[in-house]
Parts: sequence; structure tokens; C-alpha cells
Amino acid sequence: MARPPANDNFASPLLIRRVDPTISTGTTPAWSVAGLTMQTGEPNPSAIDVSATSVDQSAWFRFTPWKSGELTLDCFGSLAWDNFSYGVGVDGLWLALAIYTGESLGTLVEKGAMDNVASNQLFVSVVMETVYRIQVVNMIYDPPPSAGLRNNGLAKLNWSLA
Repeated sequence: MARPPANDNFASPLLIRRVDPTISTGTTPAWSVAGLTMQTGEPNPSAIDVSATSVDQSAWFRFTPWKSGELTLDCFGSLAWDNFSYGVGVDGLWLALAIYTGESLGTLVEKGAMDNVASNQLFVSVVMETVYRIQVVNMIYDPPPSAGLRNNGLAKLNWSLA
């Protein structure tokens, strides 16, 4: 079994921050969804496709906006190992995103959610200096609903604050 990335757990999210104060967009480094897990008590985003066989792989990020505005999140550029595109903006992975406020799994309040089939981007209003937790979930299907859908690959999270 593959070793999960460090941000597999809620307690160790990858910090999303801008590198240059003049730029309000960014992309996380790509991470492998192989080996990801879900913790006891971890929520499922409300946008999860109910036909998924399991939802047991997630990665966590933390974002504290430097201004109030609209945050846009997506996973464009994520790739399944076979690199097969099935036309929904993410090649071969079926991902869901959710953004929350709250400091522990038990206190999370969902502020928005999407999966990359129903919607390709998540738009949510954010408040300056509020800590947000972002969850990226890989939905597992057995068998996959399309020939190109795979359970493993590289995911990345893109963000923009306007």
C-alpha cells in the first residue's frame, strides 16, 4: 500500500498561501491519491455522488484569506495513472471538494461543496482572516462508471481569490 501524503489527516493540512502579494491565484503541488485514508468522524462533502462504492480517501488543506471575497476552487489538471480524459475537467479521477470552518472534525461547518461531474468549480464567499479547511475526496467506484475512471492518480488543487 502506498504511503499517504502528510495532509492525509485533518490535523496536518497543507497550508495554502500566496507566494507573491500581487498574485491571488495558485496551485498546490500534485499529490498521489494512492494511500489516502479518511479518519473516524471525518465528514463526507454534501456533494458526494451517492452511487460511489466508497468514499474513503481524502486530503486536507488550510486557507486563511488575506481579504474578503469569492474563493474559487477546482481540481483541473488532476490525472489518473492512465491519463484517460472522460470530459469533466479532471482526467480519470472522480473528486469532490468541500470547504469548512471549524477547528476540529467535530466542529466543522460546511460552507460549500462540489464534485467534478455536477460542477467543475466551487465558488464560496470567504471572510478575511477566517481559517477555512478544504477537503478533497477521491470517490471510489467498483466497477468504475466509465472505462477511463480510475481510483488512483495525481490530484492537485487550484485556487483563486477575487
